[in-house]
Amino acid sequence: MNMQQRFTTQRVLSPALYGEILLCHDNATNEQVVIKKIDQGASASRKTVQRQRVVLEDTRFEQFVNKTLHEEGGHPNVLTMQTMFAADGYDHFVFEYCNRGALFDVMEDATDKQLDPYYIAPEVFDNVAPYDPSKADVWSLGIILFLLLTGVPLVNLPSKMDESYMFLSRFGLKKLIQGWELEDFVSDDAANLLEKMLCINPNQRCTLQEVAQHPYVLRRT
Repeated sequence: MNMQQRFTTQRVLSPALYGEILLCHDNATNEQVVIKKIDQGASASRKTVQRQRVVLEDTRFEQFVNKTLHEEGGHPNVLTMQTMFAADGYDHFVFEYCNRGALFDVMEDATDKQLDPYYIAPEVFDNVAPYDPSKADVWSLGIILFLLLTGVPLVNLPSKMDESYMFLSRFGLKKLIQGWELEDFVSDDAANLLEKMLCINPNQRCTLQEVAQHPYVLRRT
C-alpha cells in the first residue's frame, strides 16, 4: 500500500495558505488523521492558493520543525506529525487528529483561513503584502493573552473604525488598561509583554522567540 492509498479523504476541514486541511482515514491504522496538503508550486512562489497573495510562510522550515519535534518524541502541547510524503505536486503533512477543543472548532468553522476579526493582526486585516505570519501570530497570541487575563476582547476590529483600536494606536496599551481600570488583572510584567506583542507596526513587534524569553513567560514555565 503506497502513501496515497493509505489515506482516504473524508472532508475538507479548512483552507490553508498553500492548500487545504483534510480530515482523512488512515487505512493502515484504522484511525482518523489530519493532513495538511500543500501545493508545492504555491509554496515555492510564496503565494497563497486562493488569493495569490505574497506571504512569508516557509513550509520547509515548518517541515523541519515538525520533523525535529517528531524525532525528539513530540511535545504534550503540540499536535504530533506522524509522517510526510509528496505526491502529484503536493506535500502532505500527516498529523494526529484532535477531535476535541477550541482549535478543532476554529478549523471546523473556518471558511476563509481567518479567525474572528478581533484576533487578526492589523497588517492581515489591511491586506498588506507581503506580511510575516510569525509576527501576525504574535499579535494574535497577545490578543488571546489579554482576553485570558481580563475576560474582555481588546478590540472588535484591528481597524480605524474601532474606537479601542484607535485608542491603542494613539496612546498605547498601558493607558488603555488604566482607562478600563484593569490594573488588578494585568500585572506590570504582563503589561510589558503585551505592549511588545501588540505593537501596531509589525516591524516593531517582538518575535515569538522574544515572547518565550520574556520574564512573564519564564516565571510560568
